Amino acid sequence: MGAVYNGAEAILERADADLGMGRHTSTDTQRDRERHPLVESSPTAVDLLVVAGLLLLGVVVARMPILTPDVWWHLATGRLIAESGIPHSDPFSFTLAGQHWTAHEWLADRVLYGVYAAAGLLGVVFLRAALLSAAFAVAYRAARLHAGGLTALLFLIPAAYASQRNWLDRPQLWSFLLAPLLLWLLERARNGHTRSLLALPPLFALWVNVHGGFMLGLGIVGLWLLAQFVSSRLSRKPADLRPLALSALLSVVATLANPNHIEGASYPLRYVTSGLGATLQEERVGTLDSPFAWVHFSMVAALWLLFALRRGRVPLAHVGLGVFLGWISMPRLLGVELPFAAERHAPLFLLLGTPLLAWHLTPVLPRAATRTPWLRSRPAWIVAALVVVGAGVFAARALPRDARPEARLLPARYPERAARWLREQRLPRHLINPYRWGAYLAFELHPEYLVWIDSRGDLYGIERLREYELLHRVPPGSDRAVQDILERYDANLIVWHLLTLDFGPLQVHPFARLLLRSREWRLIYYDGRDPRNPRRPFATTAVFLREHPRNAEHLARYPAVRPPRLPRAPGR
Repeated sequence: MGAVYNGAEAILERADADLGMGRHTSTDTQRDRERHPLVESSPTAVDLLVVAGLLLLGVVVARMPILTPDVWWHLATGRLIAESGIPHSDPFSFTLAGQHWTAHEWLADRVLYGVYAAAGLLGVVFLRAALLSAAFAVAYRAARLHAGGLTALLFLIPAAYASQRNWLDRPQLWSFLLAPLLLWLLERARNGHTRSLLALPPLFALWVNVHGGFMLGLGIVGLWLLAQFVSSRLSRKPADLRPLALSALLSVVATLANPNHIEGASYPLRYVTSGLGATLQEERVGTLDSPFAWVHFSMVAALWLLFALRRGRVPLAHVGLGVFLGWISMPRLLGVELPFAAERHAPLFLLLGTPLLAWHLTPVLPRAATRTPWLRSRPAWIVAALVVVGAGVFAARALPRDARPEARLLPARYPERAARWLREQRLPRHLINPYRWGAYLAFELHPEYLVWIDSRGDLYGIERLREYELLHRVPPGSDRAVQDILERYDANLIVWHLLTLDFGPLQVHPFARLLLRSREWRLIYYDGRDPRNPRRPFATTAVFLREHPRNAEHLARYPAVRPPRLPRAPGR
């Protein structure tokens, strides 16, 4: 691999020599440089203001609670890696125990758990804040390649606002950082700095180990190469595409540098073809149901409008990337859903669309708007420095300091007290649990208890997700089907919601109601009042034990608990 990489460097050096020390990489670049000059490449006071903005962004991000249940199985996996190495079979579910499992995000999980081990959940939210702030810093730096600081900031602010829906503690945060870094490297290379391409293979060697978004990154590189090739053909002038083509090839090879090798490199393809798009919200087309969605849609529309206004003067690579990212992130509009569009792609457009918008708004602006020498004046620097100091002081005071788990979690979102109670007991295994609690229970109770399902939907498959939906909703006439599922998995223990708001007003969960009526299940535990929220429902989690001879010892230890006074469901 080292010899191949040295050969690539030699080719890049020859290409630089052929191009006059890297002044141009293609006819497309030479033509575009006259129309699309670098603007305000030197630092200005706005750059300092962006530093202040990123500090404030970090505070806002860090103060948000942990929302996604996925963080728990990532923490559990990271802990397992720290203790015994990378798992290659499922360690958390009793139904899939021993089944092959690809821990393709192992490095992100290990880093996440390392931060958790050092600082608890407070460290988890700080890592989230650091990755998101760094992602927007790189997006701003990319925008500054062809735009002034004010123009870049004009789009950075709404992009950060619209991305709030995706500020989740998942490995996708690494893709949010690496995707704009990839764009920055590609655009620098397109403008003559071909040595930037040397960073692509190491970037993908890291990316493949932290998140499956690397596959989208490879697609961007391929799209960029195709656009350069088509541009050279249309102009009928040769272009040296060898450096980019070689870097693209080495990047593909670099994705094999993971513990699962070809299986890890091909994992995103298996995920895309798994059919989960019909069952997971993030894989579905987004809707224009919030200000965040409207800002995202407006930025897509603005970019495509700029492409239309500047037709014939926009590099084909920019057009291809902007149309592609806008397409796959486009929300449902007038009932129309674009193929391959998904809500989870929106932040990638926001981060990569920000530089594209800034680059192509700059030539449209009056010259006076792009020439701002006052931003380099001493008073401007002094004011900006004072703003940074003020933002730093505010950030130091406003950052969360409470490391208690309950300070980082939404009240009553997870069965915290029920998990503590279960740890103290020695109950039979084969535990049935809700989808949203599976990862939390796996983190808190592994290896003493194994779960039935967690949020690794790609591992369990569509059929298991449908079974969970049946238990979750218990539609009229489905009692026999529910019983069949419990028999199929030889269930002994059930940890479930006792109360829910999922179906309208506060009511007993349909599945809990069925278990309370059943003679085959005994209620042995339920939560009391939440001391942090005394006005909230006084019962949120219930534990049921199966009335079966094999559980006689446990049944003798746990007499039936009389259920509390519970609200009735409307119409039931």
